[in-house]
Formats: sequence, structure tokens, C-alpha cells
Amino acid sequence: MTAPQDDVSSADWGNNLSMCETGDAVHAVCPSSRRIQSLTGQWYARQELRSVSTMAAKRMSYSAQFKRKVILYAEENRNHHAAEEFGVGRTCVIRWRKQQNEIFGCAPARKKFTGPKNGRHPQLEDKVAEYVRTQRQNAHAVTADAIQENANQVARRMGIPRH
Repeated sequence: MTAPQDDVSSADWGNNLSMCETGDAVHAVCPSSRRIQSLTGQWYARQELRSVSTMAAKRMSYSAQFKRKVILYAEENRNHHAAEEFGVGRTCVIRWRKQQNEIFGCAPARKKFTGPKNGRHPQLEDKVAEYVRTQRQNAHAVTADAIQENANQVARRMGIPRH
């Protein structure tokens, strides 16, 4: 066996890879250099690369138009392929496919689906807002606990079930 060479190209490893078993360990052999590297060593090398590449990525927001393109591509191919093609996470593709009706039913420039801007019970909100105004006019302190307690009382009187 010749001495290991450091100038072995990745093509040599990818195209000429063969496996041999020596003792109780399995090694990868590059025939052009006869360099032997244990599979355990390869695994550790990949883990080191992953630890560098898995640093927290910056959160991105995407337009509905972009999401539509990704969804259509994912329907023809797989989620994984769509994620690679468009440079987004696979979980984003999965989530967008679940939100498909909302994404295709909104304006193309929209980026988020944060829910309705108005509450479920506008009359309740009006009565709680009136309570806060009267308390402030009378120079009473208005805490979050007091507002919540008042909202619960008003909701009970209005017959709104607690969720």
C-alpha cells in the first residue's frame, strides 16, 4: 500500500469508492491513492461540517406569490426537492402546503397569516374598553388582572363560553 496523498480529489472518492473489510472495521478505499479512512472517521468529519452549517439561519418572510410557486413545484415533485430548488426549509414547504387555501386565496404580496384583526366578540371588547375608560377617568389604576376579571364577568353576563 502506498503512502496517503492529500491531493485526492472528491471525484476520485465519489467515482472510485470501494469498500473492504479489515478485521472488525469497515473502511472506505480510494483506489487512485489507496488511502483508507474508516467510516467512523467519515461520520465524525460530516458531523463537524454539519455543526458549522447548522448555525441559526436568519428568519425570512416570503410573499404569497413565492409560496405559490413552491407549492406548485412541490405538488409535481417532492417537498424535499422543492425545498432544495427554492432554498427554503422542508418544514416551510410542508406548512405552506397545509395553508394552501389561504395562500392561493390572498393577495400575492401578502406575507403573513396572523388571523383576524377584529376579535370574535366586538360587543365584549366595547364594554371592556368602556370599563377601562371610566376607571382612568376616575383616577383608578387599571391593571391587566383587573381588565381580565372585568372581561370574564362581562362575558358570563353575555353568555359567552370560556375557551
